[in-house]
Amino acid sequence: MVRLASILSALNAALALLAGILLVSLVGLTAVNVILRYFFGSAVFGAFDLLQAGVATVIFLAMPYCTWRDGHVAVDIAYNLFSKIVQRCVLAMSDLISGAVLGLLAYRSTTAMVSAFNYGERSSLLGIPFAPLWGFIALGAALGAVSCAGRLLLNATNNLHLIPGTSEEEIVQ
Repeated sequence: MVRLASILSALNAALALLAGILLVSLVGLTAVNVILRYFFGSAVFGAFDLLQAGVATVIFLAMPYCTWRDGHVAVDIAYNLFSKIVQRCVLAMSDLISGAVLGLLAYRSTTAMVSAFNYGERSSLLGIPFAPLWGFIALGAALGAVSCAGRLLLNATNNLHLIPGTSEEEIVQ
């Protein structure tokens, strides 16, 4: 079980690193585009298409890492008032629901990818094919669902523990 956790952790971190590199590139593109518009009255041709495709890719490449590390935004007003058993049940329900939604998103993204490939769908200005973008979305959602399932298994086998005094978790070997 712990080996599975290590593999998921490494894969999620690699995709998050790729998302970070892409995000820095998008920030650079935006900065160049703003400077060109402000000082020279022109813009990077197709910047909107590139940004639109890049942001979707960044979000779904980073999602599995965020899911694995339980880094999504959460409101825990009453969470810390409950016992550790109730907290574990809440974590399990959260992972179960999130995993189901991400699994459904992965399935629908895969069908959209196949459709975009079959019909040759592309962006309007640069002609960026949509099929690979849907593929990144499907990959991120599927790995996010697998991460939720992994967290469920770790929680069920008592290998996922809250670090005392924090809301962070650790994997116990």
